[in-house]
Amino acid sequence: MGCRRKELSLNQTFQGHTGWIRCVAFSPNDARIISASDDMTIRLWNIATGQPEIVLSNHRGWVRSVMFSPDGLKLVSASGDRTVQVWSIASRQCRVFNGHEDGVNCAVISPDGSKIASASGDGTVRLWNSDTGHVEKVLKGHTGGVNSVNFSPNGKKLVSGSDDTTVQLWEIATGQAQTLRDHIGGVNSVVFSPNGEMLASGSALNDGTVRLWSLAESQVVQTFKGHTGGVNSVAFSPLKPNVLASAADDGTIRLWDITSAKTTRILKGHTGWVRKVVFSHDGKELASASSDTTVLVWNLDVDAAGEVEPECVLTGHTSGVRSVVFSPAASNSKILISSCNDSIIRLWNLATGQAEKIFKNGTSGINSIAIHPDGCKVALGAGDGRVLLCSTTTGEVIQILKGHLDAVRSVAFSADGYMLASASLDATVRTWDIETCRTENLFRGHTAGVRCVAFASDRNRKIASASTDGTIRIWDVTTGKVEKILS
Repeated sequence: MGCRRKELSLNQTFQGHTGWIRCVAFSPNDARIISASDDMTIRLWNIATGQPEIVLSNHRGWVRSVMFSPDGLKLVSASGDRTVQVWSIASRQCRVFNGHEDGVNCAVISPDGSKIASASGDGTVRLWNSDTGHVEKVLKGHTGGVNSVNFSPNGKKLVSGSDDTTVQLWEIATGQAQTLRDHIGGVNSVVFSPNGEMLASGSALNDGTVRLWSLAESQVVQTFKGHTGGVNSVAFSPLKPNVLASAADDGTIRLWDITSAKTTRILKGHTGWVRKVVFSHDGKELASASSDTTVLVWNLDVDAAGEVEPECVLTGHTSGVRSVVFSPAASNSKILISSCNDSIIRLWNLATGQAEKIFKNGTSGINSIAIHPDGCKVALGAGDGRVLLCSTTTGEVIQILKGHLDAVRSVAFSADGYMLASASLDATVRTWDIETCRTENLFRGHTAGVRCVAFASDRNRKIASASTDGTIRIWDVTTGKVEKILS
């Protein structure tokens, strides 16, 4: 006996941000959506038209979290600039809450609107009075940065997830915490079930699972496996309590049946890491935010089973693809660049699925690609130890940076575009001045090849490097000295 497959449809795509979108949330009446981005803005969208009604900009760093107050009149945002900000939607004015000593990864408002909880890279959770902005409690217990925090439905408890791989369950009245351990990677997202009896948590790449916790038993009752990247966000359906959604670095959203721990639907539409997923208040829609700079709104049929097909498949390389990257420039939001063992760089138009430009640079395999924040230049880390700066318009090599003695495995631009960092199998990291194309600093200390390098968001003052010697090193960009060794 045959059955008719029910299809899940994509309702709306919201475009306008020029940086990764870290967070998305529905208004209490489900008529509007709010989004937070690395472009340091918050956008309020009309769901019916797909157009932004308001653009708010006061943060001086990436906006990592945003949500509506219960009455829908205010917004609460958290940023890498170490602040929490409370906005009046009507006046577009904000109040700034200062106190954290590192970037704020998440801020949420209590069900009655009286308190705000914030989670920070400084390892603390702070509880604020939402009217006065005064800190009521500083909750200390995590030994790593805190990535996520949420209130229980009755507002009496908090749950937090940290890079230290633990989930902490806090009693707000006493400040006492219960530590839940089971993840083997950092915990990126934690949330209470609608009835407050369970928790869901999502973990980083070296774990990549979603776990369901019973609060009565203080232990994991289900582990959900299927994502092939770190899980960044988890959310319970308010319409069907047995449905859980998760969003991951593998570019997908999964809907799970929490009873069977099986995937009921895989949503594919994003072309980058999915950073946040949230249900509408009526549970009929799902919104997702991605590093591809888009917000997608899905019309849910949670009873359906199956997989949504990819938007496009890009073919043309004749060997294994080593690296792929999206352009950060607003005008190039549908452009993707890929490199391959065939030493050819392809610039793709995602609307058409066609390679618009093919760059043949004549060097050995390209291991890494980074696009300059203005979208006009691309840095290529090559197998012969060189770093090539190329024009994305012409494909021509603009500059060749020489200094490494072995293959360059990773390149990264600073957020302001003035510096480039490169990591090599010669066991060193270099930073380069983009204007002069000279080495600014040479970082020595690793005892084996360096595979990855990245700038911190803190005004480009720090870089992190990862090596096959088993360590991660945090460096001061100005002095070239190592500040911390993680092993």
